[in-house]
Parts: sequence; structure tokens; C-alpha cells
Amino acid sequence: KPGKDKIDDSLIFKTKDDITIKVKPLLITKSKTKKSILALLRKKTRAVLKENFEKQTFSAIISSLISYKLQKTLKDQLKKIYPLRTCEIRILSRKL
Repeated sequence: KPGKDKIDDSLIFKTKDDITIKVKPLLITKSKTKKSILALLRKKTRAVLKENFEKQTFSAIISSLISYKLQKTLKDQLKKIYPLRTCEIRILSRKL
């Protein structure tokens, strides 16, 4: 979209109950952003997700994803850096 920036990422984490998961967050900013800000957003996203996933079991993560708690936590942390239009988890899958 013109006038907006999109941040896609693909990350792998271990949950508290030792399940490996692959996560693909999607962030869309409210307006065009400097690359340094985008890099900061990406770095903060990784840190917040890592912290969340390492403390929770797989089923707790799924329920927080469905109840939108995870996305809200992430958005609240990231809006301190730059205002976001969208903050979603596109894909969360279990790696076998």
C-alpha cells in the first residue's frame, strides 16, 4: 500500500513445554517509515514474542492468539516505537 510500510518476518521459538513453533508476524505501519525504525520494530517484535513463548505452553499460546491477547500485547509494546495500523500473527504452526 502506498504511504505504509509492511514488516513480514518468520521466526522459530521453543515453548515452555519444549514444542518448536514457527511464527510469522505481520506489521503494517500507519505511514512511510525510515528503515532504522522498521529494523527497531522487527527487533522488538522478536524480543516480545520470544519472551512470551518461552514462558507459555503451546496450548496457552494458542488460546492467547485466539483471544487476541498476544496481538494486543505486541501492538502495545510496538506503538511506543512507531504507530501501527495492523499487528497480526499470520501463521503459527508447530514444527515436528
